[in-house]
Amino acid sequence: MEEIMKTSVSIIKHLPDESKRFSSKGWLIIDDSLIEKFGKMMEAVSKQYDHSEQRYLKYAHCLVALIYADKNGNRYPLKFDLYRTEDDCQEIKIEFRTKIKIAIELIRYAINQGIPFQGVLFDSWYFCKEFVDFLESEQKDWVSMVKNNRKFIHEGKEINFSDYANTITTEDKRKMSLAEINNDSKIKKYRYQSLKKSLPSLKKGKETIRILMSYEYDKNNKLKEPIFLVSNCKEWRPEKLFKIYLMRWTVETFFRDAKQHLGLKDYQMRKLNGIKSHWCLVFTSAIILELVKAQYVSKNSSTNVPHCSMSEICQKAFLMKLSAQ
Repeated sequence: MEEIMKTSVSIIKHLPDESKRFSSKGWLIIDDSLIEKFGKMMEAVSKQYDHSEQRYLKYAHCLVALIYADKNGNRYPLKFDLYRTEDDCQEIKIEFRTKIKIAIELIRYAINQGIPFQGVLFDSWYFCKEFVDFLESEQKDWVSMVKNNRKFIHEGKEINFSDYANTITTEDKRKMSLAEINNDSKIKKYRYQSLKKSLPSLKKGKETIRILMSYEYDKNNKLKEPIFLVSNCKEWRPEKLFKIYLMRWTVETFFRDAKQHLGLKDYQMRKLNGIKSHWCLVFTSAIILELVKAQYVSKNSSTNVPHCSMSEICQKAFLMKLSAQ
């Protein structure tokens, strides 16, 4: 499995089309996904809480993924690891690793493979001092969402993000700067306020960061609840911060496509080695389909292939195989 993933990285590095290779302006994305199973005899299944559905899954695997994405629309799943609960690790007497530790190991893998990238994108679950300190020790940028109960220094006092948002009136929100961001062929509108503030929970000397409080318009042109983005890129324009963080959506589409079209959730094996082999094949298949898409674009420049669905790309790959035969 390790050799297969390293080979994939090497192939991407040496693609004849430079726009399809890794770029120093590209970003790595860390995220995890639960894969619900229904058999307790499967190795490494455990009780996991699904935040999206707000319920516990009795048996599930938690897959932590490392994805590469860039402004050229490239999406390469690079590596994965399995998160196991502390109780599960104690039962089988192996070392417990937090998701943060796993994330750090995945980023180290990318660095050791010589993959160029500018920084890392992640959601609020991964935003912590340990992870941020590691990224900055590697001189990498980072952008994250932050939970609204975290605190920052405002006018000499600590205040959490939620309480600060409550001080903003509806009229003040309407007077905020407006950003219109093109995301996946859809224009999203935001009202936002940009701040430079200090987070006491971060490393001394690195506490001051960029904070972006934003309100997205819903389909009825009403403002949703605020979200908070944070980054060590203190001099970036807010519009750039929006665009970069929206790239994190790439990992969500990968998990969706992998589960719907590449069989990520369909395995029924009992042994962990077989399960990981299956995941490896899914990741490799996703990279192959990215390259198929690139090849098809080069032959059909008038076709809007970047917005093709995964099922359409799978069909094109099949047809290209037939024509080659």
